[in-house]
Amino acid sequence: MKKCFFVFLLIVTVSFAVNAQNQRPKFSPQRYQEEMEKFIVAESNLTSQEAESFLPLFREMGKKQRVVYQQMRKLGHEKPVSPDQCKNLIIQRDKMDLELKSIQQLYHKKFLEVLSPCKVFNVIKAEEKFHRRQLKKWSHGANNKPHGSK
Repeated sequence: MKKCFFVFLLIVTVSFAVNAQNQRPKFSPQRYQEEMEKFIVAESNLTSQEAESFLPLFREMGKKQRVVYQQMRKLGHEKPVSPDQCKNLIIQRDKMDLELKSIQQLYHKKFLEVLSPCKVFNVIKAEEKFHRRQLKKWSHGANNKPHGSK
């Protein structure tokens, strides 16, 4: 009887340990933002003074973009039933895409007021690189297989 109990306890303990290893940490927008900012500052070789003047503008741009992304997400949940509704959603989506580009353009001009053009270019490339790395990291974590393996 003691052996059965011990085996049962061992199985339960091992299953809890395996389950805990398979759980991914919950996504934190705040942590994501912090990691992105650190990455951009490092990749773009921003000085602490440059980062101090740049990051508030970068955060401001992100807030405005998130509003548009949320609107786009709402549109994505709609299920049009007629050609007119489909056309209307396409037009709305295109307007939002243009609004996102307009926000980027406005803030790129603001960035140029506090950073050199080369640093702004490096910031833009660093942000793209960060997002690509995160997507790759998440896609690998989703199926727990390295890229290219079966």
